[in-house]
Amino acid sequence: MNYRAAIYLLVILFCFSAAAQRLPGLPQTSLSAADNPIASASLSGSVRTVEGKAVSNARVELRSPGSGQVLNATYTLPNGSFEFEQLASGHYEVVVTSGVNEAREQVEVFGMGTSVSLRMAADSDQAAAGSQNTVSVAQMKVPRKARSLYNKAQQHVDKNKLDDASKEIQKALEIAPTYAPALTLRALIAMQRGNAAAAVPDLESAVKNDPTYGLGYIVLGSAYNMQTRYDDAIRILSRAEALAASAWQLHFELSKALLGKGDYQKSLQQAAKAGDLAAADYPPLHLVMAHAYLGLKDYSQAITQLEQFISRDPSGADSVHARQTLDQVRAFAAK
Repeated sequence: MNYRAAIYLLVILFCFSAAAQRLPGLPQTSLSAADNPIASASLSGSVRTVEGKAVSNARVELRSPGSGQVLNATYTLPNGSFEFEQLASGHYEVVVTSGVNEAREQVEVFGMGTSVSLRMAADSDQAAAGSQNTVSVAQMKVPRKARSLYNKAQQHVDKNKLDDASKEIQKALEIAPTYAPALTLRALIAMQRGNAAAAVPDLESAVKNDPTYGLGYIVLGSAYNMQTRYDDAIRILSRAEALAASAWQLHFELSKALLGKGDYQKSLQQAAKAGDLAAADYPPLHLVMAHAYLGLKDYSQAITQLEQFISRDPSGADSVHARQTLDQVRAFAAK
């Protein structure tokens, strides 16, 4: 099985980290005027707390309301504003994430000047309730210059400028060699390039130097999964549960590791948790569940999950293999 697509989603984990340390998702293809001659509409908006305070540095995703696919992403400015340009007219879903908080709104974009206003709880409210939406002591000690370089690297990653991001991360790590988010981001870039072996030392260093950094554990578990080191993945992901139990990526990676170990029932349980926690339907979950059902010889459920995966990701990297597997399972089940 090929799970490379899962890596792209790991970096959008906002469930437990503060806004200043969030890792943006590697961007998916966005609509542009070059791709669509009628992509001339725009959408602007603002994000505020329920008390009316501007929410800055919140991630704003523009999604397809039908499939949940992320079409574009940006961050709010200090005054809470954001803007998307060169859009095709139509219906979209705007999803804003800040720490553990989320707000979403369905909008219809037509021509210039469409706007939307979203309200969400303040991060401080969540921190007071005992959430993980706090900066660790280790990260509070990181020099401001290193954090600034890390933020620049985030912006480059959002634009898929990985070489530029790598340069900024290297500068940040020269100043603060044990800075866990920077080590994790450098590892994620290596993983996107297919080099999990290079990512593992950075991730092991990240969790060693900041044992409270939940995202580091999850990404390390993913890197172990890429290397088929399933026992190591289960061990490290189990440690992450105390830090990020509400992170769907944690349960997704656990599901994959348990599948690799042949523990199909537990794999399905973790996949179900991931599906319940994810803000949108994530196609690879259906692929993992399909293989778990195949392991249990439940061919009817396997067929259903394969069909759902193909319908949600018809042109993805794993779709050809999924179609071949579906044909084989249907033929076997018909005997």
